[in-house]
Amino acid sequence: MLKEGFQTMQIFKLTIDDIEKYKEEIVTMLKQSFEKSFPELNYEPTSFYDRVESLKVYLNEKKALVYGSEIDESLAGFVWFFEKDTPKGKLIHINHFVVDENFRRRGLGNTLWNMVEEYASKRGIEEIELLVTKNNENAVNFYLNRNFEVERLVMKKRLLK
Repeated sequence: MLKEGFQTMQIFKLTIDDIEKYKEEIVTMLKQSFEKSFPELNYEPTSFYDRVESLKVYLNEKKALVYGSEIDESLAGFVWFFEKDTPKGKLIHINHFVVDENFRRRGLGNTLWNMVEEYASKRGIEEIELLVTKNNENAVNFYLNRNFEVERLVMKKRLLK
């Protein structure tokens, strides 16, 4: 447990019960993340609740891990990831990594990131991958500052209707 001003921060592995307890905070952060990454799109609120329900299924099947950051009994950020087999061996795939906009620039992202790297190190996993939207400059810079490299580009062509 860490102290930050008058607030107490705790990093912990979330359970299915925690996902249910913090459902509203998770939905809010997912919405913030998608609005930042895809500002031109409108999402149905139910789509974020559906993601939370999917996460509970993945946790139950032991196909996902989630670390969260709690500040004064509120979830302030989380990282949702899983191990993935590749021809080169196992890697970590980050599915969602979000810090609530009200708690950014306080080191929570760094702390959560360190938990993922520590997990990977203990498991002998040498690679971490993720997808990030290029116009989300803060996220891109966060990853570049952690020595990420662009390995693939997603290219699209828009066809006129």
